[in-house]
Amino acid sequence: MTAMPTMPAALRVARRTILDREGVFAAGESVWDAEQESWAIPIEVATGAEDGSEIPPTLRWYLLVDNRYPWGGIEIFPAKEGGIAGTYPHQRHNSEEDPDRPWRAGNICVREPGFTLGRALADSDPRGDDLRLSWHVDRLIEWVGAAISGNLVRDGEPFELPQFGAGKITVGFNEDDRSFQEWCRAADRAGTVELVRFGASHTYVARRFLSPNGDELCVPRWGISIESESKPLIGAWIRLGEMPVVPPYAAPMRWRELFDAGEKQNLDVAALIGEAIDPLTETASPILLVGFPVPRLVNDPPELMHWQPMQLENVAMDGRPRPGFRSGKKGRMRCNQAVALNPAKRINWMGGRNFAPPEIATRGQFGKALRRRRVLVLGAGAVGSVLAELLVRGGVHDLVVMDGGTLEAGNLVRHTLTLPEVGLPKAIALGHRLNLMSPHARVVAVPARFPSLDQKVIGQIMDRDLIIDCTGEDDTLHALSEHAPGHSTAYASVSLGRRGSRCYLFLADGSGFPATEFWSTIAPHLEDDRAATAGLSLPWEGIGCWHPVFPATAVDVWHAAGTAVREIDRACNGEIRWDGLRVIDHECSRAPVAKAGSVDRA
Repeated sequence: MTAMPTMPAALRVARRTILDREGVFAAGESVWDAEQESWAIPIEVATGAEDGSEIPPTLRWYLLVDNRYPWGGIEIFPAKEGGIAGTYPHQRHNSEEDPDRPWRAGNICVREPGFTLGRALADSDPRGDDLRLSWHVDRLIEWVGAAISGNLVRDGEPFELPQFGAGKITVGFNEDDRSFQEWCRAADRAGTVELVRFGASHTYVARRFLSPNGDELCVPRWGISIESESKPLIGAWIRLGEMPVVPPYAAPMRWRELFDAGEKQNLDVAALIGEAIDPLTETASPILLVGFPVPRLVNDPPELMHWQPMQLENVAMDGRPRPGFRSGKKGRMRCNQAVALNPAKRINWMGGRNFAPPEIATRGQFGKALRRRRVLVLGAGAVGSVLAELLVRGGVHDLVVMDGGTLEAGNLVRHTLTLPEVGLPKAIALGHRLNLMSPHARVVAVPARFPSLDQKVIGQIMDRDLIIDCTGEDDTLHALSEHAPGHSTAYASVSLGRRGSRCYLFLADGSGFPATEFWSTIAPHLEDDRAATAGLSLPWEGIGCWHPVFPATAVDVWHAAGTAVREIDRACNGEIRWDGLRVIDHECSRAPVAKAGSVDRA
């Protein structure tokens, strides 16, 4: 058994400091929480609340402080005795949860919205400072004051859902302004939904919403990996008029609370659920999506439909009568209302997330002009595989990859594909991988060289409005100059030089690729490359093979592909012109990195 540690001296001083403040009092002895490896410091805070306020004149709290103070985490929880019992904005659901702890689960958020970015964004939490605990108590007092005045959220701030649950399973949906208008026009408030699971993960997506009669109501546009799934799970959905809330700002956690929220909207939630699950026959524990409109900003009109999933339990199914209940539809409904939807039972909420492109791409995406292009990548080798991956991850979803080669073991040094794909056509294996990178990717693989005489292949590639050559082959560029799509097209040719430390990027637009201009422009640079690498031996790929291979590391390939895609994005945005060759050196990748402050400024 681990012995209880001694409270750090810095924390003892910090505790005395906050208790010397006016309006902050000790509420008992500090205790060690071995599970969280933190000290629980009970305090009582004067709120200044007037008579008639929902918040009493004093509130008790527990400060959970990491034993590494002034480093580590600091969390603030309401006490079960003398603390707030409701859930407010910027607070986790304030249930009693653990019966062995004297504090509730409703940790309040007192930090700036960007604190999760750590050092990448300024965070005023003074980590490492001996007065850090005082800073958190200051913020606690401000939070209480805002709760009393009703100013925990302000107009124009990003809208934040209450905490519904933290289940292992997440259901993604694809909702935007267009689909919101579809839902506003729809009369049905219940139905079934096709759910597609991602492999062995705990993530599903809602592929198709159907009415109780099986008619399509809303069919979001998904990528190939979702649309091609042949065995969806059938769940159910209901739609409310507004978000269900238990005042001040808690999600309903028991069926009675959800039913009450529905009654305030003149909706019989139990009847809606009964209508939605009646067609289901596959499982007694179906997934139910509860939909309601939400705004993007606080107090703005609703703009999106949000779907909050839950898992039902012990649902009575057709053909499986329950003891004590009659068979038939009415018997099933009464059984479900008494068992699965028992008002006293807790709701098994799951995670819900909007997977619409603007919602999941906020961490970083290319400009709209590039994202809307119909792209053809010629060559699925090392450069092509990396470049295509960067495009898909950056939001380019309409992509064709064309290559007639097969993946070899030696390719793995620089390629994005892996051992299981060795021996497969590069284009097909890469296309499969790319389609798994985004729920919206629609990547088509063409396992053939360019050009192709196959009419089907020609039909797949002739509508492209951005063609990126990554083959490094003159034959391909010559063919590209002779087989124009017949409409204005942007072109980019990406290749490596000087043993991987140089990237050649050629940009052009028009009705065909200007191969003659490309060769005349790049020729002097290739002569320089040959002169710079004269006398250096090329690597050979194993005994018995007399063909040398191009020497470059994966770092070189990623650097070149990343730089090229960035420039292509700029060209699509109109920041630079599609006007010829760019020579991009990155010799620094082969040189020692200078220590900060040691750069020679002479």
